[in-house]
Amino acid sequence: MSKIFYIADTHFGHKDIIAFDNRPFFDVKDMEETIIKNWNSVVGSEDTVYILGDVFWNFDFTKQIELTHKLNGYHIRIIAGNHDDGADIYSNYAIVEDEGRYVVLCHYPIMFYKNMVNPNWYHLYGHVHAAWDHNMTENWRKQIEALYLTEWKGYNVGCMMPYMDYTPRTLDEIIAGARKMRGLVKS
Repeated sequence: MSKIFYIADTHFGHKDIIAFDNRPFFDVKDMEETIIKNWNSVVGSEDTVYILGDVFWNFDFTKQIELTHKLNGYHIRIIAGNHDDGADIYSNYAIVEDEGRYVVLCHYPIMFYKNMVNPNWYHLYGHVHAAWDHNMTENWRKQIEALYLTEWKGYNVGCMMPYMDYTPRTLDEIIAGARKMRGLVKS
């Protein structure tokens, strides 16, 4: 049975992202090889992967195709990020169904995403990297939860997040990892 996976901010070809995110790679080649290896270790030939933006950095279309052909998956869909000029974009925003749940996909975090108080709706995003913007997102998450008295089900799927570990993840894996990181689940 095919699965759906999600990931963001791979930044293939972007050497400065290694220092910016404090990524554990020696160089761009090491980062790309690790992400490709991790990707192919979980994604099968019939699976779908949504990449929520910032896939490539200064790649021409030919190089994008070459790298994409190294990745497993029947459908690889790119949701546009702020660094995806010239990429073969699927959409800027999408809502997909994943095992009876609805998932709002956007590169950017949406504070008040569609149907956010409905228990079957989720929001996945990327874009948020460094400590200050991650902390800002977490602060407004807490404020929204206090206002609506419910868990805000928005999750950062940037590959550098500890629960992503430079690997595409299923919705269940993302939810479990993010909730553990937020302290909502005991280790």
